[in-house]
Amino acid sequence: MADEAEEIQRLRKSLNLWFEGDRFARRNHYGKWYVTLATTNGRRHGRSIFFRAEGSVWLPDQSQLQEMFGYRNAIALLDGIYGLVREYTQEAIEYYEQFSTMEQLWLAFVMKEKYGKLWNGEIWQKENEAVP
Repeated sequence: MADEAEEIQRLRKSLNLWFEGDRFARRNHYGKWYVTLATTNGRRHGRSIFFRAEGSVWLPDQSQLQEMFGYRNAIALLDGIYGLVREYTQEAIEYYEQFSTMEQLWLAFVMKEKYGKLWNGEIWQKENEAVP
């Protein structure tokens, strides 16, 4: 799901870097995906930077997804969430029920609100082309 979110992946690919604490996924030599964390294992202080491995996918956490909206504080963030809840229809409920983690839910929210795209189970489609 995150690997298909080109707009989100572009945010890190353009830098070609990972920052300490970033989660990312990549395939092992058997072709299976695994998730890892960019870390120095405590050997250095401060925010460390790593070069991005080819074929890896950034998995932004909930706080990173929330940052993409640029909320100034928790009240502004809650107001944005309230707007989403206020517009809940049966169609919206059925669409958001497919996501099993808060990161997936936030990714779907970011993609809808910022880029006008919905997840169809395989790819992100423009909202007017997608059938939720």
